[in-house]
Formats: sequence, C-alpha cells, structure tokens
Amino acid sequence: MAGEWVPIETEPHSVMPPHDQYRHDSVSPKVFHAQLLEALDGVELGAYDRTVVEWLAGWDVPTVAVVVSLFHRVRAAGEPSE
Repeated sequence: MAGEWVPIETEPHSVMPPHDQYRHDSVSPKVFHAQLLEALDGVELGAYDRTVVEWLAGWDVPTVAVVVSLFHRVRAAGEPSE
C-alpha cells in the first residue's frame, strides 16, 4: 500500500496520497482502473463487479480518490492490531 491512507477532509487533487498534490500524469481512466484494482487486491471479483470497477474508473479524481481511499482504509481496519 503506497502512501498514508487517512480520512479525506477536503476535495482531493490526487487519487493516491498525498491527496492535496495534483499529478497530471496519473489522471486517466486507465490509471484509475489500476488504482481501484490495487485497492481491491485479493478480493474475488465477478463479471459485474469488474464492470462496475471499470465504470467507477471513468469518474473524476475526487470520486475515485474517495472510493480508493475507502477500500484501503476498510482493509486496514480489518487487519489485526499488533
């Protein structure tokens, strides 16, 4: 997991942390799709799941950033504390 996944308090400018920094080279549905799939790594996806992930990848930076962040934070919340 790259970066620090913390709650997003203001409109993000980047899908990956730090969210307050705009990175024009990472703004495309193809990149968003890869970032969504990375956040879902290890989760079994069905055909319709994949269709929805592809649809989500077509949204804007703020929307995709929040969804990717939520996936990563949910995963971290389920990990046992040491």
